Amino acid sequence: RFGDASRSFSGRAVRHDVELALGEPPGRDPAAEGLLPGFGLGRWRWGGPERAFCLFVDAGALGMGRNPGHGHADMLSFSLYVGGSEVVADPGTYLYADRGEAMRFKLQEAHSTVCWDDRPVADLARFFRWRDAAAVPAARLVAPPSGRSRPPAGVAELAYPDGRSHSRSWSLLPDGLRIVDVLLPGGRPGGHAVGRLALHPECRVYGLHSRGALVKSPAGTLRIELRGAAAGDCRVEEGWYAPAYGVRRAAPVLAWPVAAGRAPAAVRTDI
Repeated sequence: RFGDASRSFSGRAVRHDVELALGEPPGRDPAAEGLLPGFGLGRWRWGGPERAFCLFVDAGALGMGRNPGHGHADMLSFSLYVGGSEVVADPGTYLYADRGEAMRFKLQEAHSTVCWDDRPVADLARFFRWRDAAAVPAARLVAPPSGRSRPPAGVAELAYPDGRSHSRSWSLLPDGLRIVDVLLPGGRPGGHAVGRLALHPECRVYGLHSRGALVKSPAGTLRIELRGAAAGDCRVEEGWYAPAYGVRRAAPVLAWPVAAGRAPAAVRTDI
């Protein structure tokens, strides 16, 4: 969780390690990818000095062991930095407490991904106790498709026990990022699928329309456009972001319904 206040294996705060990753230490290729497929993490950097991009992808399991109490349901979510400023943000961890406002930070709908709201991927009994954690699917990074002139940088899949599946790809564009989501309903067609982008508290949404919006961020104005099975009712929801343990700030979340019928539903999001 790249926005978390906890410490990493280096002993430094996770946010500090993210800042190091955004820099360009001597001898490191600034565009190099960093992949830990067994751990479910990916990082890509691209762009020029005027508008540098850095993408972090979470494509692993809910957590470790039979009861991944510290795990968050953030499979297939991502964080995006533009010019060193976090734009699409991981919410982090607010409090270790059996309280709704604390547990909300761990749920799938708090993260930048697509989920079936009527069939959540995971649910909490208490802060450190997931209900039926063994049945929660693990995402995995897979090889990008071959035979394409510009294959995506990263592709990940999430297969649900009831036959549903969600694949997501991230393509690095010269001036931004393209995400393509493909949802298969499995044996239970229909339902209410919702895509979300959790934005940093410093971002402001304006120019909202049925298939996108403009976002004013510290890095400048970004345009978000939706194509495909997005059902054309883009809206802004209330979200939360924890810059440090015990501190939370209101943050905008851009959300849209996805027409997940009997056939595969594909949504393209350009940032």
